Amino acid sequence: TIVSVCHLLGVNRQVYYRSIKAKKQNESVSKQVIELVNSIRIKMPQIGTRKLYFILQEKLQLLNIGRDKLFRILKANHMLIKPKKSYHITTDSHHRFRKHKQKPLIHHSDRGLQYCSNEYQKILIENHIKPSMTQQYDPYENAVGERVNGILKQEFGIDKYDMYLDSKIKLVKNIVKNL
Repeated sequence: TIVSVCHLLGVNRQVYYRSIKAKKQNESVSKQVIELVNSIRIKMPQIGTRKLYFILQEKLQLLNIGRDKLFRILKANHMLIKPKKSYHITTDSHHRFRKHKQKPLIHHSDRGLQYCSNEYQKILIENHIKPSMTQQYDPYENAVGERVNGILKQEFGIDKYDMYLDSKIKLVKNIVKNL
């Protein structure tokens, strides 16, 4: 009699064929997940996996994909977003110019030299704009604003576009409208 390869390897034939079928099914599900992710990343190329999971949660549940499995699929297909470099302080807040405490927020800034300069303050006063500044250099004092700016820069790369202010305003409005 002819000895089967499965028998020589000590593997049951049913187990062997079941594993082939499972592998094909997993590949099919992975392809569907990648298509879903790509449909979102067309609009937001730098969106992270956690946000993707939140946006696609209902569709992923139908495919029996949880957050960890989504991470594994994206990692296996080299689709994870690499984190940005660590945070660097770029503001010199120890200067001689006037610093403002948190008043009703109209124009909020850090304590950077450019915002505290006499010329900048004069423009604010001339335009009846109330300045607002952090007490110490701490980006968490205005965490929501910092997060929104971070999303616009990291996920949409808005700081990389060389365009006029009107064009940037339209781009930001379009981004917000589509979120």
